[in-house]
This record gives sequence, C-alpha cells and structure tokens, in this order.
Amino acid sequence: MTEENTPFIMDDYTTRTYGTGGLDNRPLFGETSARDKIINLVVGGITSALVLVTIISAFVFPQPPPKPVNIFFAICIFFCSITVIILLCLCMQEK
Repeated sequence: MTEENTPFIMDDYTTRTYGTGGLDNRPLFGETSARDKIINLVVGGITSALVLVTIISAFVFPQPPPKPVNIFFAICIFFCSITVIILLCLCMQEK
C-alpha cells in the first residue's frame, strides 16, 4: 500500500475542540486552590517519610545483617517511587 492510499495520514486529522470553539487547554480537574496544594504537599511529605523509613528498616531490622528478601522489596519500593517522581515532574512541566 502506498502512502497516498493509507487511511492513517496525520494531515487528515483536525485538532479537536470538544465543542468549545477553540483549543481546549483547561486543566482536567479544574484549578487547584492553595488549600489543595497544601494538602498535596502534606500527603506527599507523609508518603515520602514512610517510604524512607521502610527503605531504612529493610537494612536495619530485624537484625543488622539484612535479609535478601528485605533488600529486594526495598529496591522494588525505591523503583516504584522513582517512576512516580518522574511522572509528577513531567506533569508539573506541562503547567
């Protein structure tokens, strides 16, 4: 099939306006207030502290030579946290 005959040419697609008459750049959930930002920071701080305590505990408890399974789970938690942080950074760059 040649490029002229394919139904998937990007030039044929128009920008969707969703009935607003122009481009729609509104936030998905509306504007965030100062109260919402403070709540997000508090929840994020508590979550970060719990993740940090969990990772430290994997190396310290129940006895100083850590179990390999505890280190494995600490690494898994760390990688999950890193992906969430990257996603949040990318979302913040859009604003």
